[in-house]
Amino acid sequence: NHLQIQDAAHAGRVLGPVLGQWSVVLFSLGLFCAAYSTFIVVAQLQTYFVLDAFKKDWRFNAENKNFLNIFSLLLLLPGLSSFFWEFPALLAIVAAMVLGVLGTPLALALVFYLINKKDLMGSFKASFIRNLILIFGFLLSLWIAYSRVDQYFK
Repeated sequence: NHLQIQDAAHAGRVLGPVLGQWSVVLFSLGLFCAAYSTFIVVAQLQTYFVLDAFKKDWRFNAENKNFLNIFSLLLLLPGLSSFFWEFPALLAIVAAMVLGVLGTPLALALVFYLINKKDLMGSFKASFIRNLILIFGFLLSLWIAYSRVDQYFK
């Protein structure tokens, strides 16, 4: 019972019996929102990581030109490189979502590391409760990634 989906419109039409005439629009909107929200968060985390690795100010504000430049570059590069892609756009979106699922544990580990650096966070260093929440999120994301990884490579 494996249906071969060719593009986003086809995937939306498959949902027709459940969503009716709005299936393609709703599926496309949901796919866009999922991909876009993942894309923004990953770009922010990468920017924080790069700036922290080079011991630069990583705070997100209008005066931090390093942050704005790196963040903008990370947002623009995938779009600009899309002209050279030779695979379907739906595959690119799904691949980005897969990388999001698999990259989330790494991102949470990075957040855990950064938020517990006393010299970086000062008095805002993570509390015991916040660390428990982060550890729970990390373990949950590991479990999700582990339980889904075989489905991505079928």
